[in-house]
Amino acid sequence: MSEKDKDNKKLVISILGLERLLGPTMEYAGEQLLELVKHLVERAKERLHKQEKSDFFRGVPGKSSHFIPYDVPLGGLPIESPKSINPFSSFPEWDWPLYGNAGENYIDQILCKIDVDIDRSAFLNMLCQSLSLNQQEKQRVIDSWSKLSQFQIDELKKVFTIERKKFEEDLFEEFPMDIWSLVYTRMQEWAVIILKDRRIGLESFLIPPLNGEYLFPYFAFWPEIWQKNGVLLMEEIQDYRSASRAFYQACYLSPENAYCWLRLGYCYIRLRYFDYALECFCIVMKLKPMNKVLLLDVCELYILKNDLNEARKSIKGIYDKLRPEYLHVFMALSWIISVLDVGKWIDPSDELNRFIENIESESIWYWVDLKDHVLNASNIDDTDKKNVARFIQRLIALTV
Repeated sequence: MSEKDKDNKKLVISILGLERLLGPTMEYAGEQLLELVKHLVERAKERLHKQEKSDFFRGVPGKSSHFIPYDVPLGGLPIESPKSINPFSSFPEWDWPLYGNAGENYIDQILCKIDVDIDRSAFLNMLCQSLSLNQQEKQRVIDSWSKLSQFQIDELKKVFTIERKKFEEDLFEEFPMDIWSLVYTRMQEWAVIILKDRRIGLESFLIPPLNGEYLFPYFAFWPEIWQKNGVLLMEEIQDYRSASRAFYQACYLSPENAYCWLRLGYCYIRLRYFDYALECFCIVMKLKPMNKVLLLDVCELYILKNDLNEARKSIKGIYDKLRPEYLHVFMALSWIISVLDVGKWIDPSDELNRFIENIESESIWYWVDLKDHVLNASNIDDTDKKNVARFIQRLIALTV
């Protein structure tokens, strides 16, 4: 091979390499776009969590900023006038979970090109805005897209048009809050469909509002929406910082909501802000003075604060006032207090042992914090510490 041929060969390889580098496949482009969404969500979470050093964690509530948009008129919000805002006039384009970055590269991954006269973006908008179809049903439409005929697609478009008219002209006037609740659910599901991952989809839907970026600004004044966001962030994402912000906003908008104050307290416990958790529990006790179960939460909180005297006092005399499903919690907390007090293993009561050994027993308590606390106790030797932790692990195994 001549030097000239070698040079030509190198040139051909270089061109092919550049083509591969600069002209990515549709699959690669889609992966890159998903990575961009992940990056944007993480940046949003970072901005959110930096505020942990601000007045937000200086107590509850009223000493920090909230997430109400300043440019949205109060009188026009559904919380003031539920029938004033039609959700169908507010729907974003179908690619909103991608932050509006969906070009032809990504739409091909959702709906491939087929030999049918159809505007795929318009069809995806109709599919996105359908309130009747749930996540599984919409996914089936997407999965079967390549096999659909012109007639089937046209019929689907007719169904979507009829459905929208029904919701707009009939149902929304009579059940506005129910329709908005459906919008919330369907948009949450849509994020999961487009991003093809439940966690990423949920985070893309739940995190931006905590930084004042709203898909529907009208949700900003609804404590129910913030409560739903908090539950998802706490239970599915297990992002307790973000969940605390959502519950905090719900408490700000609805100070009488004992459930949100309680959940906010649980988030603070996970974050080890015990004093703030205690403030939340005190508010719940004022709102629900007859709720003796809450005293079990207070007892656990004092255990985590290493204040065993207050832990004992908080549950003194409440055993007979508890519902049966919480009796084992009382016994276990009392036992843990005794173990930490004397600094060594103590045999649990026969009643607690029977509960542990009963295959049908179920626990409704979150024991992980207490297990970790025992493992970090400095006044118990390693052998006893491990035995206590193993016993608590058996309680964890019974948790439903």
